Amino acid sequence: MSGGAPTHAIWHIRDREGKKAFWTEIGVGFTNRDGSIALKLNLVPIDGGMIVVKPLEPRDGPGGRDWRDRED
Repeated sequence: MSGGAPTHAIWHIRDREGKKAFWTEIGVGFTNRDGSIALKLNLVPIDGGMIVVKPLEPRDGPGGRDWRDRED
């Protein structure tokens, strides 16, 4: 794995009936020289789904922007 900063964020998505889905960050990804992505997970969910995304910018801690702040 690369010794650099993570290039991706990994999120667990749990749908909730009648409410917005609940998102939890569960790990990070690192882009390798060959273009593949190595994943480092803090946990593996048994329900819901996962998504791997590129963050907008590095996080500075609580309150930092992430990919969901985009207006696509």
